[in-house]
Amino acid sequence: MSKQIFPCRILLARESKNKLSQEHVLFLLKELVVQEDKDEPLSDEQLVELLQERKIKLSRRVISKYRQKLGIANSYRRKHRV
Repeated sequence: MSKQIFPCRILLARESKNKLSQEHVLFLLKELVVQEDKDEPLSDEQLVELLQERKIKLSRRVISKYRQKLGIANSYRRKHRV
């Protein structure tokens, strides 16, 4: 067993720099899709850009994961209602 001494701060949870919860981002994502033009649905990349305008920086892959978690189809399937 190591006898190293560690500062207590490394054992405590750190405060997140981004105060947004995953639930809040999921809510915003759902709202954007609900409000989109049904004839021209937003792509994941367009959703990334809209969220970036709100100072929320997420990758397209994260948007895709969150969209799937919400049960929202991709833009092609939403457009063609497949």
